[in-house]
Amino acid sequence: MLATEATALSCLRPDAARSFNAAAHATEVYHVYFGELTLSDKLPDGGSTKATFHGQGLLKHGFSPISDREFTLVSRCAAEWCGSMAPQTTALFFARVTDSGTVVDVAPCDNWIFIDPTAETIKTIEDCMRGEPCEEGPLFR
Repeated sequence: MLATEATALSCLRPDAARSFNAAAHATEVYHVYFGELTLSDKLPDGGSTKATFHGQGLLKHGFSPISDREFTLVSRCAAEWCGSMAPQTTALFFARVTDSGTVVDVAPCDNWIFIDPTAETIKTIEDCMRGEPCEEGPLFR
């Protein structure tokens, strides 16, 4: 018998305040959105696809309706684990502004996308944006 090495992916607990703080301190520019993403094609492992968005954008006072827009979704991988997304998803997400458009990174340990976010998650992001306490929770459960 041959033994093989077992690997597992260990992720930090998703935390909206941690993601907000990371985006606020990043060298890149991030915008925050809440609504429905509809993929034009299946998101290939390690690849990209276009998605249309219908919903709200985060402004200083909170989320407000905005016009529909298009994003590029990019699947990021860590070893054999790659980020994926259903063809139609309701999410709160952070989108990175680039010279060639706006990109949503979809990683196996997602800290930029919150699928079907709770009212508490949305309130946390709005509180952070208003400059209210934006405290991160514990790293692990």
